[in-house]
Amino acid sequence: MKKPVSVLGFFSIIFLVFLLSCDNRQIEDPDSNLLKFDFFEKIGVLHNDFLTNVKENFQLDNSLNTLDERIDYINKFQNEFLECLELSDLDIDLMSQGLELSKGLIDIDVTKKLVLSNHALRKEGDEASVYTLIDQAEAYNIVDQFEYNTLIHLSDLARMGFEGTISEYQLARELQKMKDDWISKGYLVNESCGYISGYAIAISIASMEWWDENPDVGIVMIDKESNVLVPVWAVSDAVGAIWGATSGAIGSYMMNGEVKWGSVGFGALSGAVAGSTGVVGKVAKWITKVIS
Repeated sequence: MKKPVSVLGFFSIIFLVFLLSCDNRQIEDPDSNLLKFDFFEKIGVLHNDFLTNVKENFQLDNSLNTLDERIDYINKFQNEFLECLELSDLDIDLMSQGLELSKGLIDIDVTKKLVLSNHALRKEGDEASVYTLIDQAEAYNIVDQFEYNTLIHLSDLARMGFEGTISEYQLARELQKMKDDWISKGYLVNESCGYISGYAIAISIASMEWWDENPDVGIVMIDKESNVLVPVWAVSDAVGAIWGATSGAIGSYMMNGEVKWGSVGFGALSGAVAGSTGVVGKVAKWITKVIS
C-alpha cells in the first residue's frame, strides 16, 4: 500500500533533523567567497552516473511481486553503486539515508502528487507538496525572494511536464535562463541563500543532458505541433531534487537554527535519483506492472 505524500514529507524532515545535526561541515572556496555554479554541477554529474548505472547494469527480478519489494530491490541496487563511488564515509552515509527516505518517489504516482496542483490554486488543507515545503523554507528565511520564485517556477514547469504541456526545448531554455539568473545574483559562500535553487537547477540541467545522450531509455512523446515533449523522468528529477534539498534544509534549520549546506546537496541528489529511477527504461515497465 502506498504511503501518503504527507507521511513521506513528515518522516523525511524528522529524520533529517537528526541526520544533518551530525554534519557540521561548511563549504569552503579557497579562491573566492563567490558561490560558483560549478559546485552544484558536480552533484549533477553524480546524478547522471546513477542513471547510467541503472541503464547498463540493473537486472530485473520477477520473483518480487509487490511494489514495496521492487522499490526496496532498486534501493539496494543504488546503495551498492554508492559504495563504489569515491566519497567519504560520511557522504556515503548521508546519501544512503537520503535514498532510504526518498525511495517512495520511485513510484511515479507519488512523485506526481508533489506537483499535482498549481501553486496559485492550492488551499489550506491540501496534501503536502513541494509547494508546501517551499513556502515553509521562505517562512524560515532559508530562501530569499529570488530563490522562492525560482523554485515555484521550476515546480510549475515540472507539473507541466507531467501534464504534457511543455516541450523539451522550452524546458531546456527555461533552465538555462534560471542558471544565468542564478549566476547573476552573485551569491556568496557564507550566505544563507542560493543553495537549494542551485542544486535543483544543476540537477535538472544534468538530467536533460542525460536524456539527450540516452534517447533509448523511453518513449519519445510528440505533441500535435510536432514538438518533442519533456520526458517524464526528467521532470521527476526536478521534483525529487526540490523535495530532497528543501526538506533537508528545513530539517537542519529546525535542529540547529541554521542550515548546514554542505549536506543538503545529498538530499537533493537522493531525491532526484529516486524520482527518476522508477521511470527509466526497463525499470519503468517493471514498476508499472505492479502498480497497474
